[in-house]
Amino acid sequence: MEVAVCDTGHGLTDEIRERLFLPFYSTKHRGTGLGLSIAAKIVQEHGGSIRAESNSPKGACFILRVPLLEAVAPVIGLPEAQNAEPVKEIHS
Repeated sequence: MEVAVCDTGHGLTDEIRERLFLPFYSTKHRGTGLGLSIAAKIVQEHGGSIRAESNSPKGACFILRVPLLEAVAPVIGLPEAQNAEPVKEIHS
C-alpha cells in the first residue's frame, strides 16, 4: 500500500532531504528532531519505506509504502494484497 501526504509549504532543499530522517535533525527552532527518524524506523521494521520528494511547484511530499499481509487483508475487510488498488492521493 502506498500513501502520499503532500503540502504546499516551503519545500525541501537537497541538503534537507539528505538529512531529513537522521536522528536529532530539525529545521525548526523547537522540538527534538526525532519524529521522522522514529517514523522511518517503524516503517522499516514493518518491511516498508518512507521517502520525501519535492512537490512541484512548491512544497513537499512524503511517500509511505508498507506491504499488506495477504492473511490479514481479508480479515479486516481489505482486498487481497496482490489485487489491491493503489490508494489515491489526498490533498488538503
